[in-house]
Amino acid sequence: MIKWLFKKKKYPLNCKGISPKDVRDFVGVRKPAITQEVDWRKWERIIENQGSTNSCVAQGDEAMIAVPINFLRGTDNSDGSKMTDLDAFDHYKDICDTFYGGNQSKGSHPRDGMKRLKDRGIVEIHPNKGQIHKTKRYWKCETLEGIQNALLTTGPAV
Repeated sequence: MIKWLFKKKKYPLNCKGISPKDVRDFVGVRKPAITQEVDWRKWERIIENQGSTNSCVAQGDEAMIAVPINFLRGTDNSDGSKMTDLDAFDHYKDICDTFYGGNQSKGSHPRDGMKRLKDRGIVEIHPNKGQIHKTKRYWKCETLEGIQNALLTTGPAV
């Protein structure tokens, strides 16, 4: 079992910035930094080949949600058959239907993917078919330091 140790010092929220559409929903609360290093790769699946679907945003969303699920369930990639599999292509279709009038040919913005993860979630295909996973909040990091801080304080990032 991993014992989490937190520093007592509070860190200012430095992940902010403009979005292609709206900045009002980029809200986050900075948690204290974890003093123990965690390598998230142990709990991630291989990203699916998106082919010509332009679904890279949905693939990133899937990985960001699946890693904490696998971590909490204690399922790592030493036996990939037990890892969580989420429906990235359905998530991508939902993003395009909601924000782009169903047009799937041009891809989507990360902000739109995060908004759908918060509002609707992403469906699990395996092993808990039909279970929906959502995110509570999200924000945009504009600097390398902001991304590094987010990885240390909140976990995986898109």
